[in-house]
Amino acid sequence: MIRDPFARSWFALKPMSIKPDFDFLIIGGGPAGSVAASWLARAGWNVGVFEREEFPRFKIGESLLPDGNRALKEIGVWEKVEAAGFVKKPGAEFFDENGSRWVHNVFADGLVPGRDYAYQVERSRFDRLLLEHAVECGAKVHQPCGIRRVEFTEDFVRVETSSHERCTGAYLLDAGGRPGMVGVQEKLDKDSLPYSPKVAVYSHFEGVSRFSGKRAGNIVITRLPRGWSWIIPVSDKMTSVGFVGYVADLRETKETPETWFWNAVEGSLFLKERMAGAKPGMKFHVTTDYTYQYRRFGGRRYLLAGDAACFIDPIFSSGVYFAMESSLQAAGVVAGHLRKGASGLKPRAVSGYTRSLKRRVRVMRRLIETFYSDRGFDVFMSPSERFRLFSAVNSIVAGNTRMPFGLWIRYKLFLAIVRLNERISFIRAGRKSARAEPSAERVGHSSGG
Repeated sequence: MIRDPFARSWFALKPMSIKPDFDFLIIGGGPAGSVAASWLARAGWNVGVFEREEFPRFKIGESLLPDGNRALKEIGVWEKVEAAGFVKKPGAEFFDENGSRWVHNVFADGLVPGRDYAYQVERSRFDRLLLEHAVECGAKVHQPCGIRRVEFTEDFVRVETSSHERCTGAYLLDAGGRPGMVGVQEKLDKDSLPYSPKVAVYSHFEGVSRFSGKRAGNIVITRLPRGWSWIIPVSDKMTSVGFVGYVADLRETKETPETWFWNAVEGSLFLKERMAGAKPGMKFHVTTDYTYQYRRFGGRRYLLAGDAACFIDPIFSSGVYFAMESSLQAAGVVAGHLRKGASGLKPRAVSGYTRSLKRRVRVMRRLIETFYSDRGFDVFMSPSERFRLFSAVNSIVAGNTRMPFGLWIRYKLFLAIVRLNERISFIRAGRKSARAEPSAERVGHSSGG
């Protein structure tokens, strides 16, 4: 039982003589919460994690990025991840709907060295591994245990759990994902984003036709006329497959999400061949209208991390990457204030954290916008190593959102070419009437351009 120094009244001011139960309260035990908890506990802080679900549980977002390996190494869990038997992901492949255009991003060929591979993970196992590591590091995990209510005072944070227990902390990190406990409760303003609402329909399948050899672990993205699909090998037998389209299109068809998914497969020669013998191993899942970004990612006694702060689009698998990176950064910011004995986060600290994270998200947003633009996609599917531009884009696909100057200037040039092409369309990636299966030797080239 968590002790309750507020037995007389929930709204009573906390006596200054009573030490809070925790230095840090963390909402959520997913990758964001676990990474922050592990880092803070290893640094000697008293950390309490509150996860509303019992692990293991199904979760989407199985494709990790090489630049995200840094966070896993930082908290000392990398060796466990390497030994867990997850599918190794050396690259990403992009196709058009008929497979006549193809681009293969090999992470080891990127502009930034040391980002050679990541993993495709079953989130049920991966998330449990991270949370158990947080416990080993010294974090106190309460599970299943949701948070019903959060109150911020001048000096402390206090929460009430789903089991009506109450506890206090010096600071709070909301890493609880899309439900956005703090964002909703505090009625935080959101940025206006220029994106139409989308919906993702997905499941795990057996019998999906997959590539072999060095390409066996790659994520495969297929761009469709009104959306795109992913194929992610998550185990020897199971493959995650999803279709992302527009909410308005689904409503207009009046189809069930499952029917809508299969119609998208049937409309693509490439996907139809890949899914010819596929059978779902679980029910279909639906995630809708998931694009948002809060205007600020914190306050005097709290910070937001991962999906609790923002989520743009799953196309380049940046969700778990930003969850881990943002929580690591947030933990460092708050720990620094505690070490200095500061009474709450200064506005400039919150602004600095917000600007830093948004700057990195913006790097990926520009690539996402390129992918959804027809003429931008033509540029993306016409890779050129002139000025090492393809290597630069390769590094962004690998998650390098902290860009050294050499990467930054090349990425700026790539985006300038995209903008110019959207105006005068001087690059049109070639199209073939029949699909030729790309060979492993044609790495880094477009089959159509």
